[in-house]
Amino acid sequence: MKKNFITKKNLVSIVFVCCFAFSFFVNSVFAQPTPPETNPQDLNSKTLLQEVGKTSGYNISEQNTLAGLIGSIVQVLLSLLGVIFIVLMVYAGYNWMTASGDQAKVDKAKDTIQRAVIGLILIVGAYAIYIFVAERLY
Repeated sequence: MKKNFITKKNLVSIVFVCCFAFSFFVNSVFAQPTPPETNPQDLNSKTLLQEVGKTSGYNISEQNTLAGLIGSIVQVLLSLLGVIFIVLMVYAGYNWMTASGDQAKVDKAKDTIQRAVIGLILIVGAYAIYIFVAERLY
């Protein structure tokens, strides 16, 4: 009788060797040095943070306006709706996979997927209208 190659001891060894081998492919990540025009000793932490934001392209002035606040709220809501869409799709997929041939469960899962996709289309359409109107107002 043939012995099973994958035993508990061999599995632990294989996982250890794979982790060790993959560690050679990881690149080291280092923080960038301070830009030459700014000296950290001359700046307090808030000014240094603002300087880093400016060099990375973040516009501080537009976040304090009403339009910036509304844009941030819309962005958060759209992100939340995107997460809800993903959860609905995973839920419907799980229901479909565990239906075991029961046509009622499959139909319910298909209905959930259709409703989630229609909701996503409505959300993207609403966002497109918002962007169109916002560009015209500003």
